[in-house]
Amino acid sequence: MKSLALLILPLIAFNSYILGRQIPSEDWLTSNFISLEAGYSAIILMGFMIILATRWKWIEKICGGLDKMYHLHKWSGISVMLLALLHISFMSYKGTWGATKIIPVEYSYVKLFENILFIGLILTVFFAVVKKVPYHVWRIAHKLAGIVFMAAIMHWLTISSVATLHTPAGLWMGIVGIVGTFAFIYRLAFYSWLAPHYSYQVSEVNKDARTISFTIKPLAKKISYKAGNFVFISFKDKGLREPHPFTIAEAPNEDGNLRFVIRICGDYTRKLAEELKAGMNLEVVGPYGKFNRQKTSSPEVWIAGGVGITPFLSWLKDAETSNPNTSFFYLYHGDEQIPDVSEIEALAKAKNLNFIPLASTKGEALTTDLLQETLGDKVSSAEVYFCGPKGLLKYTKQILKSLSVPSSKLHYEMFAFR
Repeated sequence: MKSLALLILPLIAFNSYILGRQIPSEDWLTSNFISLEAGYSAIILMGFMIILATRWKWIEKICGGLDKMYHLHKWSGISVMLLALLHISFMSYKGTWGATKIIPVEYSYVKLFENILFIGLILTVFFAVVKKVPYHVWRIAHKLAGIVFMAAIMHWLTISSVATLHTPAGLWMGIVGIVGTFAFIYRLAFYSWLAPHYSYQVSEVNKDARTISFTIKPLAKKISYKAGNFVFISFKDKGLREPHPFTIAEAPNEDGNLRFVIRICGDYTRKLAEELKAGMNLEVVGPYGKFNRQKTSSPEVWIAGGVGITPFLSWLKDAETSNPNTSFFYLYHGDEQIPDVSEIEALAKAKNLNFIPLASTKGEALTTDLLQETLGDKVSSAEVYFCGPKGLLKYTKQILKSLSVPSSKLHYEMFAFR
């Protein structure tokens, strides 16, 4: 994940290079150029943020999954905030280096775009930092970030700049501006029509104090997916219409039925637990995700934490899962009833997997000694698949590092996008 976020640095370096070609080299370390380059890179990265939010399949493939795509989107946003602060802090640009306006307009319009941009950036920081903002409010504000981007493009077009359209820096900004604006319009107005979506109906519901499990059946065409994928679901009922991502806990089947196992941990899931019943209609959009098991004869280690069991339930029911040299560690709260541990154990036994349930609240039951004892000298060559909370992922990484397991052997999917 961190290596993916580091891709932002070469992009900023590229921006500095093409912009620096328009500036005398003796001015590269001046406050003028630092401010100019920071503002220029902030707008470019803002465009990339908008493009990353489209959920386009070809970008997801490049990033290695929608979770990683959103991770890069998040760090792009953080970089935009830092660059904007740098731009304002070093601002002393006075139209040097032969700068001209691409679109000459009255000063009042220039200030209008600046004010929209400034207010938009403040609101963006607020919604990014304050986690208690309701999801539906955050989602609407996040979706309208494209307006801030278009204000930034207009800011560039109406101020004196060396990045004019006949320069490489100006052409690069223009391309990002056009593609970013198209991406924003697509996400805002056309995504709900063009994205693959399917009509389903709830057929079965089970609940306990912590978890909801429900099955849905297709009303028309069934979705095509791979074991380990997730989808966005939105119900037709008021209060449950916001799309939320959930992993499919069922392997592809002839009936097209999908099962979900969801932890009750927020306003949406609490409302879902209260109101969900058989017969409710919903829309499924997807599939997404790249948390797919690789076909290999190497030893495998599966580590599931709590509701992170869902992709592994899909794998256990998948006909293509057939590596008996697999150890499956499941960390769960002792009072959990859904999914039932005996159900998982029966599925693992049918696949000849070594199933190791661990009743644990913080992951302390998973130890270096346990992994070493279970896998022996094969531990460093094993392919490790993980799904669970962020804290458990960090703990698991520490254990694997102590066992000299290369980071390239660890495959995981992030729990949350926000």
